[in-house]
Amino acid sequence: MKKQILKLMIIITLLLVIINACKEAPTREELLTQKKGWKLTAITCDPPYEMEEGHLITNLFNYRMRDCELDDIIFFLKDKSQILDPGKKLCDSYPLVSSGNWDLLDNDQKLKFYFLNYPEPFVGSILILDKKTLRLTIVFNEEDGTKLAKISRSAVNSKTIKSYILTLTYTKP
Repeated sequence: MKKQILKLMIIITLLLVIINACKEAPTREELLTQKKGWKLTAITCDPPYEMEEGHLITNLFNYRMRDCELDDIIFFLKDKSQILDPGKKLCDSYPLVSSGNWDLLDNDQKLKFYFLNYPEPFVGSILILDKKTLRLTIVFNEEDGTKLAKISRSAVNSKTIKSYILTLTYTKP
């Protein structure tokens, strides 16, 4: 009797392993459009750049984010629309909810999206996209100095701008 129960348990275990192995991995679009949305948790740049005040920064999250933005959640919806929910702490200059459209480009290797109520879309290369993390990079060149200054909320010293890689990390709220 014990042998039969043991055999039955082994068979059931093997069947469960086989069934789980046969499940297809979610697509990038499915991962991106998860119901809980995404919360920005890090903004870094490389190389460091000199701000007008004369100091170098690499961590824009600590430098740039206001308290009212820390609970913002971005939702990428299946219809390719994007919603930024400002959470409970509202910024005076932001609309209650902002929206735009997003798209996956270049065989789902890049994401076109709107970032922190900036009026123009950004295109970022996706480094990581799984159930818990979305990490992407945006490359800024000399001609993007004004755009980079608006993101950092400070004047960027145009003499120091050559090319910067901005890395954004979103995690599940």
